[in-house]
Amino acid sequence: RYEATWERGYAVQGCYVFNDGLLYEDQNWQYVSQGDRRFYTEVSEGLLPAGKTLLTNEKVPPAIPQGTYDYGSGYFDPSTEQIVSYDGKEVLGYVTEGEEKWIRDHCRKGFEDPFPPPPPSESPVDIPGTASSPASGSNA
Repeated sequence: RYEATWERGYAVQGCYVFNDGLLYEDQNWQYVSQGDRRFYTEVSEGLLPAGKTLLTNEKVPPAIPQGTYDYGSGYFDPSTEQIVSYDGKEVLGYVTEGEEKWIRDHCRKGFEDPFPPPPPSESPVDIPGTASSPASGSNA
């Protein structure tokens, strides 16, 4: 969205602000640059612990089919050369050869299992013969 101070229908001072609050800068843009690769969520809320690094600016990245690439507004399907909405119901556009190379080189790729199952629960296991096991014979 564009936020501005208006005088007689003209913007005298303004800026673009993304939905997540990130302010767009048209000069010296440093967002997700080589000098600072953090997403805006990480800039504003801090980094997550090791092993929980964000793959996108969203805390839970959108699921994409195997062999496709996350385009930001949907996914790129190389087999059809189309950009498709995340729900797969709408074709959003097509890419040029140069855009396709950039997408393949820089965007998140859909793998067989984009969300691996969580580790097994760490609930205590009753071991026969111990005080926590009903088979231990304790009358507590």
